[in-house]
Amino acid sequence: MYWFPFYWWSMPAILKGWIDRVFTHGWAYLYSTEGGTTRLLTKMKVKVIGIGGAHRRTYERHEYINAINKQIGEGIFEYCGGTFLGTELIIPINEQSQNAGLDRVFEIGCNLRFETRI
Repeated sequence: MYWFPFYWWSMPAILKGWIDRVFTHGWAYLYSTEGGTTRLLTKMKVKVIGIGGAHRRTYERHEYINAINKQIGEGIFEYCGGTFLGTELIIPINEQSQNAGLDRVFEIGCNLRFETRI
């Protein structure tokens, strides 16, 4: 699960920089001109939880969520073999929406399942 504020239709630069340095050829994927792309992170499941600073209708009008799903879900995680589970947008505009957002995040956290390998 990745949790971050949305900046300019994407993730903060420090998180993007980390992904650029970690999700590299040989670790997250392999590419050869003969065999194409081999995705190495096939056991990874990703749900993006974004914190928004505008009203939901702004995100809907400009199709921000579609942009996030395409750029981050498909362009990063699915490219490396992960299963993209979608995007949740939490918008803490006032006290009521802050509490609703915290409740939703708690619910998401309670439903996470971590598998371990020996």
